[in-house]
Amino acid sequence: MAREIRELARHRDNMLRSGGKEIQHMQKSLVLMNIKVDTVISDTLGKSGKAIIEAILAGNHDPKSLAQLADRRCKASRETIEKSLEGTWDSVHLFELKQSYDLYKHIHTQITDCEAEMDRLLTGYTDGSGTDMQGYVPTNKRVAKKKAISFDAEKHAFSLWGVNVMEVPGMSLGALAVLMGELGSGFTEKFASAKSFCKWCNLVPNNKISGGKLLSSKVPKQKNRVGQVFRLCANSVNSVKTGLGVYFRRQKSKGGHLQAIVATANKIARIFYAMVTTKEPFDESRVGLDEKELLQRKKALAQRTLDKLNLRLSVAEG
Repeated sequence: MAREIRELARHRDNMLRSGGKEIQHMQKSLVLMNIKVDTVISDTLGKSGKAIIEAILAGNHDPKSLAQLADRRCKASRETIEKSLEGTWDSVHLFELKQSYDLYKHIHTQITDCEAEMDRLLTGYTDGSGTDMQGYVPTNKRVAKKKAISFDAEKHAFSLWGVNVMEVPGMSLGALAVLMGELGSGFTEKFASAKSFCKWCNLVPNNKISGGKLLSSKVPKQKNRVGQVFRLCANSVNSVKTGLGVYFRRQKSKGGHLQAIVATANKIARIFYAMVTTKEPFDESRVGLDEKELLQRKKALAQRTLDKLNLRLSVAEG
């Protein structure tokens, strides 16, 4: 059954990518009609963009009327949105837009059906795990409607692993769906330690040493779906005010954005492995330094440097 869940999770990802391609096709059709709504609305298929596209396909080609359909929370003014909707309304491009939009809706209908089948399989798979659900407390993380899943992946994950890994910053419902399919219930028995788990996830550098000298420490270019999930989780914490967010920014200041993603993904993978192994909830205090303590350390280091410079200056003047 774990294999079936894994196949459906991969099938779902493929359909999500297909849906993304149709969004690009819609954007191309709009641009060819001189409609630049994607420059003023961040999400073409969000609430505002979807309402505008549906109105265009229904025959409404009045820029002023279309601009009124944008959500009031849009940062762009109504006048700016109106100017971006002054198009040529070519019949061929309108036809292409309709075809792409219909295909996009069909793909997402298929995704919902796929998620329903995943829910059925996960229910049968996790019911036999024997996990006591009395300690389950949902995190109630805010999930964007566009990234929502039609089944309770958080509850299934708790039933599968005996701990709520959704508590980890950056973890999402989509990530849980992939991890449940790729790892299954007893994956911790296959790895001797968190280090070996991270190595399998391709989240550790491949150090090449010759004569005691480090020649290279690049991460191998290997595709690992679990490692990719942890990288996505790491990238989502780059600006959050948590211990993992502070860690990400520290690593970014040392080696750049890509290095920070791998380092933070490695830390998230270790936290994930430890939580599933020990069945202990996520503890923010064990992640690392918080922002205030880090600033205090930097202040102390700067003060020691200043004291040394003052001493050198006094010696030179004496």
